[in-house]
Amino acid sequence: MLNSDDALDEDQLAAAGIAPGERQVVIAPAGTGKTESVAALVESLVTNGGVLASQGILILTFSRAAVSAIRRRLAGKDAALRATNVRTLDALAARLISTEESAGEPARSFDGRIEQATKVLRRDVVSDELAVVEHVIVDEVQDVVGVRAEFVLEILRATRSHAGFTVLGDPQQAIYNFQIKDTGGVTSGQFLGYLDQQFAPELRALGTNYRAESEDSRRFASLGFQLDGLPDRRRIEVVRRELASVTTVGDVSEMPAFLSKWAPNRTAFLCETNGVALAVRDSLRANGVEAALQSSAEQRGAAAWVARAVDASKSKMKRSAFVEQWDDTSGRSAADAWRLLKQAERDFKTGDSLQVARLARAVALRDVPAELLEPADADVVVSTVHRSKGLEFDNVLLVNTGRWLSAEASNDDASEAYVALTRSRDRVFAVDQYLDRGLRRDKMSDRWVLQGREAWQTFGFEIRPADTRTYTDPGRAPDVSQYIRDETRIGDEVDLRLNKVSSDLSRPVYDVEHRGRRIGVTSEDFGFNLQRRLGSIRKAGRGWPHIQGLRIDGFETRGCGPELAHPDVLSLWLGVVVTGMARLDWNGEDE
Repeated sequence: MLNSDDALDEDQLAAAGIAPGERQVVIAPAGTGKTESVAALVESLVTNGGVLASQGILILTFSRAAVSAIRRRLAGKDAALRATNVRTLDALAARLISTEESAGEPARSFDGRIEQATKVLRRDVVSDELAVVEHVIVDEVQDVVGVRAEFVLEILRATRSHAGFTVLGDPQQAIYNFQIKDTGGVTSGQFLGYLDQQFAPELRALGTNYRAESEDSRRFASLGFQLDGLPDRRRIEVVRRELASVTTVGDVSEMPAFLSKWAPNRTAFLCETNGVALAVRDSLRANGVEAALQSSAEQRGAAAWVARAVDASKSKMKRSAFVEQWDDTSGRSAADAWRLLKQAERDFKTGDSLQVARLARAVALRDVPAELLEPADADVVVSTVHRSKGLEFDNVLLVNTGRWLSAEASNDDASEAYVALTRSRDRVFAVDQYLDRGLRRDKMSDRWVLQGREAWQTFGFEIRPADTRTYTDPGRAPDVSQYIRDETRIGDEVDLRLNKVSSDLSRPVYDVEHRGRRIGVTSEDFGFNLQRRLGSIRKAGRGWPHIQGLRIDGFETRGCGPELAHPDVLSLWLGVVVTGMARLDWNGEDE
């Protein structure tokens, strides 16, 4: 947030007050009001620069979460500003490919589509969308690496004759350089260097931190300025020293007493890997604390309020009916909720009705605005450092920090630790978590597992949100959805039991059961990965294990595409989110 009267400071005013044709790079360390500055820049370009927000401004971000943050900030502005074109780099690439005949069929991978779109621009093909842009805003510059950095450079080259640009971010949070596949890839630092060489932008910086409230959090917030310009080894040493200065307050199992004193403030346990995060969440639950596991945007489903608010028994829903029955417990207005549903439905010819089938298909494909993706909504969150990027919490507990920066630590490792240190508004402590010696990342299944003394022995297997996000037995969807509404709660135990009818020798299918009631089924991908992990055991004639130790983490809206649509079947329904380290019970195994 900005200062108390919501006015911009001198640095923010300088960044927000430029003319449409100007070019600038804005260094924005954690907590310095970057998103507020972007919103103010958009308002200035429209009000003072005469730019049409819906066509003349293009905001590009690395992640859907950043899109959501910017749109939330613009939501409080008038309708003209809310219409600003905000896209992820991946979404813009897909649009360029779809509108350019010479691009060919879209590639399967995200990187492949980015490379395709880059080639289109290199042929001096400027789309209608880019041709009318007067100012390009690139957010999260530290995350723009590899093929995405090359794509952004081509965008800026394609628009240089008629548009200015603003590039914002914090170079100290550059944690994605590891994704570069070869030595020729563009790193975050090289990208900024190319901008300077080819466009000579004005360099500005936001210098006041508005997030930090305690002495420790303010000290860590200023760390970015200390790290600027340091050689890699020295930079790693400085971050290691600051990390070592964090006070350790005990084990995760001892934290419930602290958490009860800090409530209702929001607390995050930040972990180096998702395997550690699973262990921390299990430890908290064992000690009576329900904590949400922070999933990546790619793993989250549509918000639960969609299923509760949309009448899926009808083909269309009138806006007046939606507003009349709207329940604002989701924390947003009926107008804002309707706007998000229409963005997902993408039928803008009729603003007063919603085509439920089109919305259901978007939900099924998870092709919805980032604001419609279900976030981790809890007072206590467990997350990897990577997934905490861009988020902020009242209290942050750093888990097993003694393992973070080894003697072989890289510059990216130091950036990751810096991100963790700067997520807090108030308290920053370190805690320890005991890790089972069998905790491993299994290469065959790409899952975290708990293995025994022998590599093939498996007593735990990671369950992800998408593992139970499967549409089966559509005729039962209305009853199951109603049962979930009435009978289930976050924290309730669920079991996975083998469905012998649907399973075959190569892939198991499990029913998700709540108090003996079938409320879901596992996905084909889950069965494939479990088979890859347990293949040697299956060859020895063992049955499939009974899967226990899971609880309901939350709820989400699920939908089906037109291939499953039927008048007697719900196209949108409520489902449960189940994640965690499941226990494999071999004594209760099924054939």
